Order: sequence, then C-alpha cells, then structure tokens
Amino acid sequence: MEKEEKKTIEGSISSFVYKYRVALIVIVAVLVLGGIAAGVVVGISEKNTEKGYSAYDTLVYNLSNYQNDSNLTADEVAAKEADILAQAKDLASKNAKNGVGAHAFMLVGGLEFGNGNFENAKNAWLSAAAADSKSYTAPVSYYNAGVACEELKDFDGAVANIEKALSYDNFLLKAKAIFNLGRIEEQRGNIAKAAEYYTKLNDEYSGDQYANLAKSRLISFEVAGQI
Repeated sequence: MEKEEKKTIEGSISSFVYKYRVALIVIVAVLVLGGIAAGVVVGISEKNTEKGYSAYDTLVYNLSNYQNDSNLTADEVAAKEADILAQAKDLASKNAKNGVGAHAFMLVGGLEFGNGNFENAKNAWLSAAAADSKSYTAPVSYYNAGVACEELKDFDGAVANIEKALSYDNFLLKAKAIFNLGRIEEQRGNIAKAAEYYTKLNDEYSGDQYANLAKSRLISFEVAGQI
C-alpha cells in the first residue's frame, strides 16, 4: 500500500514538473514576440538608430505576416523565417551595443529557440542583455537565456541566468521566475532548495497564481515527507 502511495506521489510530481515546464517555455516564446514588440522608442533623434528600429519593426511585421499567411506552405514559412533570421543576425551584429541590437538579438533568440537551436538561442539572448543592460529587455533576455539553458540540461546556467533577471528592479515577471527556479530545483532533486524558493514566493507574493502553485508544492513535499 505504501509503495503504491509513493508511486502515485512520484507520478504526480513528474506530471507537475512536465506540465509547468512546457507552460513556462510557451510563455517565454510569447515573451520573445510580445516583449520585443515594443520596438518603437519615443524621441529617438539619431538617424541611424531610427533606421535601425525601422528595420527591426519591418522584420517583426513581416515575420508575423508570414506565420499567419494561410496561403504559404510549412516549407515556405520556414524559408521566410530563415531569411528573417539572417537579416536579424545582420542587424544585431551592426548594433551590438545599443537598443536596436538588443531587440534584434532577442528576435534571433526567439527564432533559434523555435528551431530547437537552444545553444544559439541562449547566446543570442545573452548578447541582447549585454547590448542594452539597463533596459527592460535585459532581465527578460536573462530569463529567456535561463530557459534555453534548461533545455540544454545546464541547470546551473539556468538558475544563474534567472537569478540575474531577478536582480533587476524593472523585471515584471519575478513571481514566475522564482517559481521557475523552484521547479528547476525540484526537477533535479534538490527538494530542500526548491522548498526555499517556493517559501520565498509564497511569503513575498501571497495570493499570486504562482505563489498558490508554490504553496501546493510545499504541501506536497510535506505529505511525501520530503521536508
């Protein structure tokens, strides 16, 4: 009976970890396209910067059109995306130390991630963070890099990058990020560390949907005798 109960608990944990791992990756994909969509910066005076943001906005606009064009086959969309990726890389390399580059690198990261090229995605997002380290895009880029690290099974890298995202006051997804850290530690069997993150989340963001999930995980750990 005890063995069956333990198996049920372990199965529930595995199901939970997988379910929310997928959910968070999907959310990151949305962040890449939604978060970077604020490409227009008010009051830009430098002509080259204006041209850079204009080029970036055109890439995002074209990408959206291609992906939503029902007349294009999957292969045709893939070819269009590859062309956008090449142009985004070129734009990023020419603006590696400004906001244009940060947005372009984020676009590169999103496309590479979508193609399963997680190492390339990670590197692009880290370049995005470095390109404009004081912008709201920096913590989002670090968070995304952390997700890419997790896909690469580099859990230490995942935790380090998400912690960097959390160090920014202007990072708006802190509850989600702390939950992600707890989930990563749970996934690799560090239950005590996972419980620390979940407790922190529950204490600091009480009532938030992720805090509620964290609370349910803490209860689960207690029932399983893990904490």
